[in-house]
Amino acid sequence: MRHACDMDSIGGMPQWSTLAWAVLELIRITGCSREQAEAELQADVIEGYRKAIGIAHGSAVEEIPPAWFAAATIADAYSYNGLYHGEVLLDSRKSTLLRWDRTRYVPAFLDIRMSAVARPPAIRLSAPPGPKPGKAAAKARIGELADAYVSNFENKHGWKAALARKIHEQLIIEGWAYDAKSVERILREIEFTHPDYAPAKQPQARKRIRKRTASGK
Repeated sequence: MRHACDMDSIGGMPQWSTLAWAVLELIRITGCSREQAEAELQADVIEGYRKAIGIAHGSAVEEIPPAWFAAATIADAYSYNGLYHGEVLLDSRKSTLLRWDRTRYVPAFLDIRMSAVARPPAIRLSAPPGPKPGKAAAKARIGELADAYVSNFENKHGWKAALARKIHEQLIIEGWAYDAKSVERILREIEFTHPDYAPAKQPQARKRIRKRTASGK
Protein backbone atom coordinates (compact mmCIF):
# COMPACT_ATOMS: atom_id res chain seq x y z
CA MET A 1 0.00 0.00 0.00
CA ARG A 2 1.32 3.42 -0.92
CA HIS A 3 1.56 6.10 1.70
CA ALA A 4 -0.84 8.97 1.06
CA CYS A 5 2.08 11.38 0.81
CA ASP A 6 3.63 9.30 -2.00
CA MET A 7 1.08 10.71 -4.44
CA ASP A 8 2.10 13.38 -6.94
CA SER A 9 5.79 12.88 -6.37
CA ILE A 10 8.19 14.79 -8.59
CA GLY A 11 11.49 13.27 -9.64
CA GLY A 12 11.11 10.44 -7.14
CA MET A 13 10.77 12.81 -4.15
CA PRO A 14 7.41 12.46 -2.36
CA GLN A 15 5.58 15.67 -1.56
CA TRP A 16 6.24 15.40 2.15
CA SER A 17 7.15 18.41 4.27
CA THR A 18 10.81 19.31 4.52
CA LEU A 19 12.37 18.77 7.92
CA ALA A 20 12.64 22.54 8.37
CA TRP A 21 8.93 23.01 7.68
CA ALA A 22 7.95 20.04 9.89
CA VAL A 23 9.76 21.67 12.83
CA LEU A 24 7.96 24.98 12.31
CA GLU A 25 4.60 23.23 11.93
CA LEU A 26 5.08 21.28 15.16
CA ILE A 27 5.99 24.49 16.98
CA ARG A 28 2.82 26.13 15.61
CA ILE A 29 0.54 23.24 16.59
CA THR A 30 1.91 22.53 20.06
CA GLY A 31 3.47 25.79 21.20
CA CYS A 32 6.67 23.95 22.08
CA SER A 33 10.20 25.30 21.72
CA ARG A 34 12.31 24.68 18.63
CA GLU A 35 14.58 22.45 20.69
CA GLN A 36 11.63 20.27 21.73
CA ALA A 37 10.21 20.11 18.22
CA GLU A 38 13.55 18.93 16.82
CA ALA A 39 13.87 16.27 19.52
CA GLU A 40 10.27 15.15 18.98
CA LEU A 41 10.73 14.69 15.22
CA GLN A 42 14.00 12.87 15.81
CA ALA A 43 12.27 10.51 18.26
CA ASP A 44 9.38 9.94 15.82
CA VAL A 45 11.76 8.60 13.18
CA ILE A 46 13.71 6.48 15.66
CA GLU A 47 10.53 4.95 17.05
CA GLY A 48 8.98 4.32 13.63
CA TYR A 49 6.17 6.91 13.82
CA ARG A 50 7.54 8.80 10.82
CA LYS A 51 9.63 8.03 7.77
CA ALA A 52 12.35 10.30 6.47
CA ILE A 53 13.83 10.47 2.99
CA GLY A 54 16.62 12.55 1.52
CA ILE A 55 18.97 12.99 -1.39
CA ALA A 56 22.01 10.85 -0.74
CA HIS A 57 25.41 10.78 -2.44
CA GLY A 58 24.93 10.49 -6.18
CA SER A 59 21.62 12.39 -6.12
CA ALA A 60 19.60 9.27 -5.35
CA VAL A 61 16.46 9.69 -3.23
CA GLU A 62 16.64 7.19 -0.38
CA GLU A 63 14.75 6.40 2.78
CA ILE A 64 16.95 7.35 5.72
CA PRO A 65 17.48 4.51 8.23
CA PRO A 66 16.38 5.43 11.77
CA ALA A 67 19.91 4.65 12.97
CA TRP A 68 21.09 7.92 11.40
CA PHE A 69 18.65 9.86 13.57
CA ALA A 70 19.53 7.81 16.66
CA ALA A 71 23.19 8.70 16.20
CA ALA A 72 22.58 12.37 15.43
CA THR A 73 23.33 15.41 17.55
CA ILE A 74 21.08 18.39 16.84
CA ALA A 75 23.13 21.10 15.13
CA ASP A 76 23.27 24.58 16.60
CA ALA A 77 25.22 27.81 16.09
CA TYR A 78 28.41 26.18 17.40
CA SER A 79 28.26 23.08 15.21
CA TYR A 80 30.16 24.61 12.29
CA ASN A 81 33.23 25.80 14.15
CA GLY A 82 35.43 23.10 12.63
CA LEU A 83 35.41 20.92 15.74
CA TYR A 84 34.05 17.41 16.26
CA HIS A 85 30.54 17.37 17.75
CA GLY A 86 29.62 13.72 17.11
CA GLU A 87 29.60 11.33 14.18
CA VAL A 88 26.31 12.71 12.80
CA LEU A 89 24.73 16.18 12.88
CA LEU A 90 21.06 16.85 12.18
CA ASP A 91 20.54 20.40 10.91
CA SER A 92 16.80 21.01 10.85
CA ARG A 93 17.15 24.55 9.51
CA LYS A 94 18.85 23.22 6.38
CA SER A 95 16.92 19.90 6.30
CA THR A 96 20.27 18.10 6.23
CA LEU A 97 22.08 15.22 7.89
CA LEU A 98 25.86 15.55 7.98
CA ARG A 99 28.54 13.02 8.85
CA TRP A 100 32.03 13.57 10.25
CA ASP A 101 34.70 12.92 7.61
CA ARG A 102 37.92 12.93 9.65
CA THR A 103 38.40 16.69 9.61
CA ARG A 104 35.02 18.22 8.76
CA TYR A 105 31.31 17.57 8.33
CA VAL A 106 30.06 16.61 4.88
CA PRO A 107 26.45 16.08 3.71
CA ALA A 108 25.06 12.58 4.08
CA PHE A 109 21.43 13.41 3.16
CA LEU A 110 20.14 16.67 1.69
CA ASP A 111 16.61 18.06 1.35
CA ILE A 112 15.25 15.74 4.05
CA ARG A 113 11.48 15.21 3.89
CA MET A 114 9.31 13.90 6.73
CA SER A 115 6.17 11.80 6.38
CA ALA A 116 3.06 12.57 8.40
CA VAL A 117 3.18 11.19 11.92
CA ALA A 118 1.49 7.80 12.35
CA ARG A 119 0.00 8.63 15.76
CA PRO A 120 -2.01 11.46 17.34
CA PRO A 121 0.24 14.55 17.12
CA ALA A 122 2.16 16.01 20.02
CA ILE A 123 1.70 13.25 22.59
CA ARG A 124 4.82 14.32 24.44
CA LEU A 125 4.66 18.01 23.61
CA SER A 126 1.30 19.07 24.99
CA ALA A 127 2.70 21.47 27.59
CA PRO A 128 2.26 25.23 26.99
CA PRO A 129 5.23 27.49 26.21
CA GLY A 130 7.52 28.50 29.05
CA PRO A 131 9.27 26.44 31.73
CA LYS A 132 8.12 22.84 31.54
CA PRO A 133 6.96 21.17 34.78
CA GLY A 134 8.93 18.05 33.93
CA LYS A 135 12.31 19.79 33.82
CA ALA A 136 13.12 19.01 37.45
CA ALA A 137 12.35 15.33 36.83
CA ALA A 138 14.43 15.42 33.64
CA LYS A 139 17.37 16.89 35.53
CA ALA A 140 17.08 14.15 38.13
CA ARG A 141 16.94 11.44 35.46
CA ILE A 142 19.90 12.91 33.59
CA GLY A 143 21.84 12.96 36.87
CA GLU A 144 21.00 9.29 37.44
CA LEU A 145 22.09 8.30 33.93
CA ALA A 146 25.25 10.37 34.23
CA ASP A 147 26.18 8.52 37.42
CA ALA A 148 25.49 5.20 35.70
CA TYR A 149 27.44 5.91 32.49
CA VAL A 150 30.32 8.20 33.49
CA SER A 151 32.67 5.34 34.38
CA ASN A 152 32.67 4.35 30.68
CA PHE A 153 34.36 7.62 29.70
CA GLU A 154 37.92 8.70 30.38
CA ASN A 155 38.48 12.05 32.03
CA LYS A 156 39.82 13.79 28.94
CA HIS A 157 38.74 16.55 26.57
CA GLY A 158 35.24 15.95 25.22
CA TRP A 159 34.15 13.43 27.84
CA LYS A 160 31.10 15.44 28.88
CA ALA A 161 29.84 15.81 25.28
CA ALA A 162 30.32 12.06 24.71
CA LEU A 163 28.49 11.30 27.97
CA ALA A 164 25.65 13.64 26.93
CA ARG A 165 25.23 11.78 23.63
CA LYS A 166 25.04 8.45 25.48
CA ILE A 167 22.45 9.84 27.91
CA HIS A 168 20.50 11.30 24.96
CA GLU A 169 20.23 7.85 23.37
CA GLN A 170 18.61 6.50 26.54
CA LEU A 171 16.33 9.53 26.92
CA ILE A 172 15.04 9.00 23.37
CA ILE A 173 14.13 5.41 24.30
CA GLU A 174 12.35 6.63 27.43
CA GLY A 175 10.45 9.33 25.52
CA TRP A 176 12.14 12.46 26.87
CA ALA A 177 12.27 15.37 24.39
CA TYR A 178 15.83 16.49 25.12
CA ASP A 179 18.66 16.52 22.59
CA ALA A 180 22.34 15.95 23.33
CA LYS A 181 23.12 19.68 23.51
CA SER A 182 20.38 20.15 26.12
CA VAL A 183 21.70 17.21 28.13
CA GLU A 184 25.19 18.69 28.08
CA ARG A 185 23.81 22.03 29.27
CA ILE A 186 21.93 20.33 32.11
CA LEU A 187 25.10 18.50 33.14
CA ARG A 188 26.71 21.92 33.48
CA GLU A 189 23.71 23.26 35.40
CA ILE A 190 23.88 20.44 37.95
CA GLU A 191 27.68 20.88 38.05
CA PHE A 192 28.30 17.23 37.22
CA THR A 193 31.99 16.37 37.39
CA HIS A 194 34.01 13.32 36.43
CA PRO A 195 34.83 11.04 39.40
CA ASP A 196 38.52 11.28 38.45
CA TYR A 197 38.43 15.08 38.55
CA ALA A 198 40.89 16.65 40.98
CA PRO A 199 40.79 20.42 41.43
CA ALA A 200 44.08 22.11 40.64
CA LYS A 201 45.94 23.09 43.75
CA GLN A 202 46.22 26.79 44.30
CA PRO A 203 49.85 27.90 44.45
CA GLN A 204 50.83 28.97 47.93
CA ALA A 205 51.71 32.60 48.38
CA ARG A 206 55.43 33.07 48.63
CA LYS A 207 56.62 34.78 51.75
CA ARG A 208 58.42 38.00 51.14
CA ILE A 209 61.79 38.04 52.80
CA ARG A 210 63.08 41.47 53.54
CA LYS A 211 66.74 41.93 53.06
CA ARG A 212 68.50 43.37 55.99
CA THR A 213 70.47 46.49 55.48
CA ALA A 214 73.86 47.12 56.95
CA SER A 215 72.18 48.83 59.90
CA GLY A 216 70.24 45.64 60.62
CA LYS A 217 66.84 47.11 59.74
